[in-house]
Amino acid sequence: MIFQSQRKFILTLLAISFFCLLLSSCQQKQNKQIGGETNYKDVKLEVLSIAANNANISFDNCIEDWEKSTALYGENNLLPIESSKYNYIKLVKLEIGKGILDQVLQSNWNPTGVEKKLGVSDCEFKKFKEYLKKGVFIKTLNNKISNILFNKRYSDEVLPGISLKTPTSEIVKKLGTPQFNSKENNVFGYKSDNFYIFFIGTDKLDEISVYRRDTDYNKLVLQNVMNTYRKDNSLDNMVSLIEKSWPDWDWQGGMDAVTDEGYDSRGIYLMYDQPDKVNSLDVWIFGNFEGSIDKGISLPENIENIKSFKNKNYHLCLDRDSIFEYEKFRIKSNKANTKNAISSPDGKAFAYFLNAQLSTEDGIIYIQYSNMEKPGIEVDSYCGENPFKWINDRYLLKYSGLENSFIIDTQKQLLLKIKFNFKSGQKIQSIKQDRIIFCDSETGKQTDLLYYKINKKGEISLMSK
Repeated sequence: MIFQSQRKFILTLLAISFFCLLLSSCQQKQNKQIGGETNYKDVKLEVLSIAANNANISFDNCIEDWEKSTALYGENNLLPIESSKYNYIKLVKLEIGKGILDQVLQSNWNPTGVEKKLGVSDCEFKKFKEYLKKGVFIKTLNNKISNILFNKRYSDEVLPGISLKTPTSEIVKKLGTPQFNSKENNVFGYKSDNFYIFFIGTDKLDEISVYRRDTDYNKLVLQNVMNTYRKDNSLDNMVSLIEKSWPDWDWQGGMDAVTDEGYDSRGIYLMYDQPDKVNSLDVWIFGNFEGSIDKGISLPENIENIKSFKNKNYHLCLDRDSIFEYEKFRIKSNKANTKNAISSPDGKAFAYFLNAQLSTEDGIIYIQYSNMEKPGIEVDSYCGENPFKWINDRYLLKYSGLENSFIIDTQKQLLLKIKFNFKSGQKIQSIKQDRIIFCDSETGKQTDLLYYKINKKGEISLMSK
């Protein structure tokens, strides 16, 4: 009896082993066979949330700030101008009403109240908290709201009698001749005691953009900083003093030896330690600056004294308002990004790449949705400007070679790092229905080849020979 029991036990083990072996063989054949060929193996995908991937980088001062520095203040765009071109914008009185703008002004641009009223934001994208269904986007800097955007989804009035449905001609009739106007960017606007307001669109509005007007700051800081710099010629002391006096810059950037600081809301931009000008300082002053720049010269009160004023460190751009310049930059940037973006197959999403600090060694991929129905996505792309391509409407492949290639799962907000030993010096050639083809960057000859499958749940897997 004991022998028979042992025999049955052994036969059972053999049967189970044979069944497992057969099942493994079938699965292996199923998983590793493509187009009638076999001997394919799985490529590991390391799953990481996009939030965790981005945890070690800051989006605050690395992308738009350098773009803005180049676009607004590049030396080809900003040569010193004559004081006769000074264009001081007189303030207009605008009725506020009882909407979001009134709440913001009553709180002195503190975001807490209005954000509590709007509820939890859908996401934070390109420095804005996005409330997609409500059509409101709020940008906060230094614990104060700096910019509010309203799009066509916002149904309430922004100003009394003015909403996103109001024709631009009616707005002009109600508010008067615009103080700011750019036909190139389809934008016009006004400057009041506490804020700027810009209307974007031709006959019908696409957006309304509101900026805080900053007047509550020490008007003697610039003069004191420049006096200190002239006495000791020390950039370190100058930088320390201005950052201590004005710690709330709108943006700051730096590359190589150059450092930039911008106070758009005050009409001041500083650049110091340029490569060809060691220990140098350049200060750009815009027409919306209010304060003292030197003894006996305070803007706008002593504008006539500028005619005899000479200082090699100053560049006077008094015919421009830095807030309006930034709004035009924002519009141009959005148009350029859309134009240069790669659209998903269904056309609902588009992706584009921006370098960090003008370097091809790092950058961010932005993914946006054309009708703003879903939150935007920001991904630290590790390195390189190598092209990326959509695999389907859900997955975007970013190839950077070596260990820095990944797939973005836009639906689950996941990053799938590809664990594969890619050949060097290649690029994505094309993506077919079941495969990703790479080729030599110079010769165009096919190099690596990855196969992919998407199961019934929409999940992707990769294989290679």
